[in-house]
Amino acid sequence: MKRKIDQRIFTARPDVAVVFCSIFVTGLLLAGLLPPGSHLALAAVSLVCLGISFAPWPSCYRLTILAMAALTSAAFYGNLRNTPATDYQQLLKLDQTRGTVSGQFKGEVKMSSNGSIRFILVDGRYQVDEQTVLLPGPIECYLKNPDFIPEPEQSYAVSGSFAVGQAGAPPKLRGQNLENITGRLSPTGLTGRIQRQLRDGLKAVLPRRHAGIVIGFILGDTSQITLDDRKLFKETGISHLLAVSGQHIMVIIMFLAALLHWLKVPPLSRSIFIGIFLTVYAMTTMGSPSVWRALVMYLCVAVVIHIEAFPSPVRPVALAAFLLLLYKPELIFNAAFQLSFTAVLSIVFLRPPLEMLLRKLLLPQILARYLGVTLAANIGIIPMTAFLFGTVSASALLVNPMLIWSFSYILPVAFLTAFLSVIWPAASVFVAPGLSLVLDGMLIFLDKAQAIPGQFFYVGNIPGYVIAFVYGLMLYFVATVNRRQLQTARLQEQAPVDRLQRRPEEESSQTEGTTNPAKTYKEPKSNDTRATNPFKHAPTLAAMDSLLCSCKRRPLKNSQNSAEPLIPLHLLSIDSQNLYHLMLELDRQSFASEPERLLQSHIFLMSLAGSEILNRISTHLDPPPSPGEIRVCHPVKDRHLATAVLAELILHSSILTRSRSESFMMLIAKGQSVFNRARRQLERILEQVNFEESVEQHFSLRRDLLAWCTEFIEFDNNYRSLENTRLRPEQ
Repeated sequence: MKRKIDQRIFTARPDVAVVFCSIFVTGLLLAGLLPPGSHLALAAVSLVCLGISFAPWPSCYRLTILAMAALTSAAFYGNLRNTPATDYQQLLKLDQTRGTVSGQFKGEVKMSSNGSIRFILVDGRYQVDEQTVLLPGPIECYLKNPDFIPEPEQSYAVSGSFAVGQAGAPPKLRGQNLENITGRLSPTGLTGRIQRQLRDGLKAVLPRRHAGIVIGFILGDTSQITLDDRKLFKETGISHLLAVSGQHIMVIIMFLAALLHWLKVPPLSRSIFIGIFLTVYAMTTMGSPSVWRALVMYLCVAVVIHIEAFPSPVRPVALAAFLLLLYKPELIFNAAFQLSFTAVLSIVFLRPPLEMLLRKLLLPQILARYLGVTLAANIGIIPMTAFLFGTVSASALLVNPMLIWSFSYILPVAFLTAFLSVIWPAASVFVAPGLSLVLDGMLIFLDKAQAIPGQFFYVGNIPGYVIAFVYGLMLYFVATVNRRQLQTARLQEQAPVDRLQRRPEEESSQTEGTTNPAKTYKEPKSNDTRATNPFKHAPTLAAMDSLLCSCKRRPLKNSQNSAEPLIPLHLLSIDSQNLYHLMLELDRQSFASEPERLLQSHIFLMSLAGSEILNRISTHLDPPPSPGEIRVCHPVKDRHLATAVLAELILHSSILTRSRSESFMMLIAKGQSVFNRARRQLERILEQVNFEESVEQHFSLRRDLLAWCTEFIEFDNNYRSLENTRLRPEQ
């Protein structure tokens, strides 16, 4: 019987993690709309839905019932956690006492004719007589002739007289002074000592104004920044730089990864060190939810990348949101949490179409990718900013791309200055003047941007359904662009002859003097039931996947690797370095004790080449390949096997014909030749043909394929250097 090979490349399966997180978030929002104490009813509804799901319903109805059970379970959890910890009788005991209320400013300031102001604090704490009482609801604060006006999403402490009104009404505080405690440093403990030393060291080597800004950059302490500078950062749309956020975490990750890569630290040790450093840094800064979002997301990516083949960019975001909301459900209503995740999701969805649009405007790929990321983040958070704060900064679209680029250089220098000011103050004197000069230039640029007419305006209170409609239009735009790309790729997929099912001719007679990477294939015979390509035969692919997963669970023992490196490690990407170390551990001794390790080593070899291809081809193609064009046909658990399958797909597809570089095409044709040899050797390994000969051919392919990788990497590096020279011509 003829084997039917599934040729579908595109899958429409929903991501279970993303769907679950969406249901969980919806349940928490539902819990916020319900009155406190509704958790018992929600628990009952959840149990009823769960019980009904066991009935013999059709699959579509059963999934709907299970979704309702999950939704009500999330609402139950949120409502249970949102139950006030302080009842009215406890508040009555605090009536007419004097103490200090601390919380976050929400809403707007109402001013009276006599100069007094009224505003609302949420997530408050009332401290009186060495006792701290949680105030889960809003607190109305009254102040007469304050020194400054509170700003949205800033945290404040107000001292005064506490009064309790009727049951259900918020308590009131008539204050005498107002203190901004946003990002206030920890007074005690190890983190507090580190914070004080860094703050005092920066004040000693930098001017007062610059020291306050740098302290805000690296510690999130905005108490040292003047009101004029706060207004300057706010009206130019870059106030997020003054609060330690995901932007700071990303810069730190990139800097540490480059430094550890230069020091030739192994990839696994590199990830562990970065994770530990980020955890200590987040605890030291006492950062906002965006810091913990970025930290949790990095840890999720670092773990998932070793488990899954090609994790979805949305999945780590969903997992990070779920873990944070599971720990603290009230974060769902936190503005920093909302803006942080909105920015990340905007980058994920809006960056590809914006980058494609910028490429059509004839911008270089490097510049188009950078502008695509920054514009996607800023465009995505504009509706949310307007909804939360009632303001829109038009200059942010101009200022943010330029400031964020320079911020990637300012932040490492600021960290270096801070550390040197503590451990070697004499050396910090040589670094601090340069940092001050850059900060002066940044402030001058912000002053010019602030002077642009109409760059900052108020939009008032915008209804929530308007914001939802705007985000719906954004998603429709993204879906339309993706649908067009999908249709184009499916047309290519429905070609009369499947390139991946045809056996290539001997490449030795074709690669010389040709510039076309697409090979000529012979049609398999109609009565040929043998899988001509193991990567396209589902049972064979599943068997390889199962065997590779079992090898992963059985660590290699008694490995005595004495082989010399076959390729300079510094030329490889981070993923390829990890693969290279794993492959070198599989030597002849391991093959003799466990013959199935030969298949594992061969997949490692093909995956290493595939990793370099996938990381480097986009620079040489116009337009670059979209994610929908390079999807594996069958889901696999082993990520290295999936990379090898993708390399096979890329090397024998029409994607590579988008390049006009003859040198690139010649190099790809050479890579096709050696990769096809590796695939034919894979068939021999699967057929168990002459084990000793297969081992010798495997080591021969190691040398040839790694030699081609070296040539390909050097070609890519030279190309990038040439492009950078064109972008920055000599004066």
